[in-house]
Amino acid sequence: MRKSNSSYRLFIVSWLLAIGFLVLLLAFAMGAAVFRHINSGGNKVPKALKPLVEFLAEAPSIIKQAVFELHDEITDTPSALLIPKDKIIQANWQHKFPVPEDDGYLLLSALSAYERQSIVQLIRIADGQVIAKWIPDWVYINRQITKHRFGSKGSSLNLRAFHPLLLGDGSLIINSDSSLFRLPLCISKPSWIISYPYHHSIELSPDGNSIWVPSVTESFATDNHALKDLLRDDSLSEVSLDGTVIQNLSFSKILAQNNMTAHMLGSSGTTGNLDPIHINQITPAQSNSPYWQQNDLLISARHTSTVYLYRPSTGKIIWHQQGPWLNQHSAHFINQHSIAVFGNDVYGKITQPSFINEEAHNRIYNHDFKTGQTKNLHSESLRKIKPMTITEGRVRVLDDSSIFVEETNNARLFKLNSEGKLVWSYINIYDVNNLGAISWSRYITNKEFQTMDNIEKINCP
Repeated sequence: MRKSNSSYRLFIVSWLLAIGFLVLLLAFAMGAAVFRHINSGGNKVPKALKPLVEFLAEAPSIIKQAVFELHDEITDTPSALLIPKDKIIQANWQHKFPVPEDDGYLLLSALSAYERQSIVQLIRIADGQVIAKWIPDWVYINRQITKHRFGSKGSSLNLRAFHPLLLGDGSLIINSDSSLFRLPLCISKPSWIISYPYHHSIELSPDGNSIWVPSVTESFATDNHALKDLLRDDSLSEVSLDGTVIQNLSFSKILAQNNMTAHMLGSSGTTGNLDPIHINQITPAQSNSPYWQQNDLLISARHTSTVYLYRPSTGKIIWHQQGPWLNQHSAHFINQHSIAVFGNDVYGKITQPSFINEEAHNRIYNHDFKTGQTKNLHSESLRKIKPMTITEGRVRVLDDSSIFVEETNNARLFKLNSEGKLVWSYINIYDVNNLGAISWSRYITNKEFQTMDNIEKINCP
């Protein structure tokens, strides 16, 4: 009889749990549907219910993220920064580093197996010597960050040091995608932090007193209730070296003022795109040329597959080109008449296959303003080396026509000489099973290094 009662109670509890799960699932589905209705301009749901609906719609992803972060904290594992080797490394890959014939330096931003976090190292390529190391106190930094709808806070274990800019005094300016900060040499706590979404590239202005970095604004379509709280408006932000925001220019307004609103709203049909611009590079012109002026900004917008040349002094977009690159990164000036662009050349979504070209790899483009032509650089070499980063990715074409490439998604960096021959290749190994994420490293020439204030002689305690 007792066994029968226990079985009956177990049966009832199982049914109640199943019904509860179905009710919760239905509530999430209804919440998501109503959330879509609100954000598409619908007005049949009372505004007072909007916060509850948004919570229900976001709850599954919040719970999933919380579980991952709890696991990381317990195991002290930066799981979001680990890349399984068996899914990445190809048979033709080689780790060829250091190399005596290269007198430059690698400013490597990467997950470190020893520190178990994202750090920055300045490495002399000729002998592999670590000249300096910066180890951010990510726990402290994360405490200073407030959550923003365009900048998730996340776990301190998984924060990345994006595109560190090395200044003359040995300090770095870094963004974490949800903040911007300056990190002195030998000190783990920043001298200043701006808690706001700053993302992707960091570049020094011609006068050396400020930087340009992509950010966001809250000013897009303020007179349109269906769009103002929905679409992300990337911006061009100028920040002084002491952490003062000088200006933050809405790129949607720049497009509108140049009769180019269609670039952000005219290519998604009826589906919509919550992140229609996605600026990933702002490069200031360091000098005048026949085709641009000093302080003009070269801008890469991934989601329009377009590179723009913008003149802040007049508010005018003086040149733009869409393609042949697709979902590109890392647009920069090469000389007085050319620019280089890292073409990810992938579809918008991560699909299989992801690449639009038969060779299935990233490409590097050279656009010459003098001739108006766009050409591929080192096509044969890249076909053999086969860089395949779906998102992110960096390129720098140097004065001697050699190129430095960061294949970000796959934790690999390499350099080709002017003939396209592989000079060196660096793979960021984390452990026997994983690679460690890299985060927009830089190649520093010997000449550039000599402008640093004796950084090679500084020994941290």
